[in-house]
This record gives sequence, C-alpha cells and structure tokens, in this order.
Amino acid sequence: MRTTLQSKVAIGFVLAGLGLVFILVVQIRYITGLLNDAAEVERTHAVKRHFDRLFSLVKDLERGHRGYLISGDPMYLEPYYAAEEAIPQEIKTLEQLVKDPAQDRRLLAVQPLIEQEFAFSKESIRLRNEKGPAAAAEFFNRGRAC
Repeated sequence: MRTTLQSKVAIGFVLAGLGLVFILVVQIRYITGLLNDAAEVERTHAVKRHFDRLFSLVKDLERGHRGYLISGDPMYLEPYYAAEEAIPQEIKTLEQLVKDPAQDRRLLAVQPLIEQEFAFSKESIRLRNEKGPAAAAEFFNRGRAC
C-alpha cells in the first residue's frame, strides 16, 4: 500500500505535534521544579529571618536583665518584658516553618537554653527586688561561673 502525500503530511504533523507536546511537558516539569526551588529558598530565608529575630530578642532579654541588675532602673526591664512576650511567638513560628532536620535540631537545642535564660533572669530580678543588688550580683556571678 502506497502512502500518499496527504498521509505523509498528516504523519509529519502528528509527529511534530507529539514533539511539541513532549517539549511542553518537559518545560512544565522544569518550571514546576523552579517554582518549588524558589518556594524552598523563600522558606529557608524566612527561617533564617526568624532565627535572627529570636537571637535578637534573647539579646534584648539579656541586656534588659543586666541593665536592671546593674542600675535598678525599671526602664531597663522594658526590652526584657517585650522579649519575654515575643520569644514564644517566634519559637511557634519557627516550629511551623522548619522542615529541614538540621534546622529542627538547632531549634530543639536552642529552646532549653532560652528557657534556662528566662529562669535565670527571673530569679536574679526577683532577688534584686526582694533582697537587693548584692544578693542578685552573687546569684548572677554564681550562675554564670557554672
């Protein structure tokens, strides 16, 4: 059976169409991969921003705590209280964002340290308020020597 020119052209169009469909599928998969990579990069940047914010809040907590212990001026407790309020929310946000096991381990390692810092700060502030600067300084020095 002989193929006619019309059937040859039809076969050519079908093959060209299949080639275009194949290229389209490959391009869609490539673009989907790029979009997934971009979303992962954005999530990683968000995790980094929140870790940075968390560490900044811990610094504020420590600075406010130390400033109050040294001076007795309650003004120094403003950043302390602001950090005390904001840190749990940052940790919740990080728990929701973190998907990488290495980041998860970091977050799990940091949480008890922050809790220890809270407990230490609260106790030394309590001592400063109730027993005076000498008792707070002694507690502070003893706690930091460990």
